[in-house]
Amino acid sequence: MSESTREQLLEQLEDSQRRVSAVLAPMEPVQDWQREPVEWSFRYIAAHLATVEEGCHLPRVERIAAGDNPRLTRYNYTAANFNLINLADSLNAWSAARRELIDFVSRLSEQELRFTGAHEDVGDITLLDALQEILDQDRGNFRHVCQLIADYYEEAL
Repeated sequence: MSESTREQLLEQLEDSQRRVSAVLAPMEPVQDWQREPVEWSFRYIAAHLATVEEGCHLPRVERIAAGDNPRLTRYNYTAANFNLINLADSLNAWSAARRELIDFVSRLSEQELRFTGAHEDVGDITLLDALQEILDQDRGNFRHVCQLIADYYEEAL
């Protein structure tokens, strides 16, 4: 699946995390703004990013690297109440978890990079494929956040 090298993916993951954080951070003064009552606020999006990195991405990569050939189900964590978590704190937690993931993958052997997991949506994936999936999610999150910011400023006019 992934044709990128470990180094390329890790660099892109670091960059994508910084880009999403850079557009979200200035929204802290209005972190509770929502386009619709059922939509997530900027606060919730930031907290979700940290939670997914800590509770899904990093553990999945660790399990694949261990050679467990884990079965990877859809990650669905929607029950959290992020009302008391500040956007900036979430972005810091996300950055720390992403740094941990990057450092972990940087130390893996070539053999560990070839281990696989069975993802219920896409089938067998290598560790590098898992990193590509994370990167694709970051890119989707970036587009989503940019659209929400545009919606916020349009509403503010």
